[in-house]
Amino acid sequence: MVWPRELAFSRCGRALVGCRCRARVRALAGAVSFRHMSEPAIAHGEDELAAALIPLAVDGTIVAASMSLLRASRHGARGGALPWVMSIVR
Repeated sequence: MVWPRELAFSRCGRALVGCRCRARVRALAGAVSFRHMSEPAIAHGEDELAAALIPLAVDGTIVAASMSLLRASRHGARGGALPWVMSIVR
């Protein structure tokens, strides 16, 4: 990508801006996901602790499965059955 001269950043600067933008998107997605799962849990009679832990457990499982598949892919493997099942079922 070619940047206009007045917006010229070093390569490190562009990486930092991109990292900050991705972090904001991840934080927003995490907040929406948390709320999306915790509110129905409370509505169905779970206490506040359980309602807070359910989204963390589900999202944590998805992250663990994704990282497992990414690591396997970087080493030229397909990954085990469990990460694939957790990525598909979620």
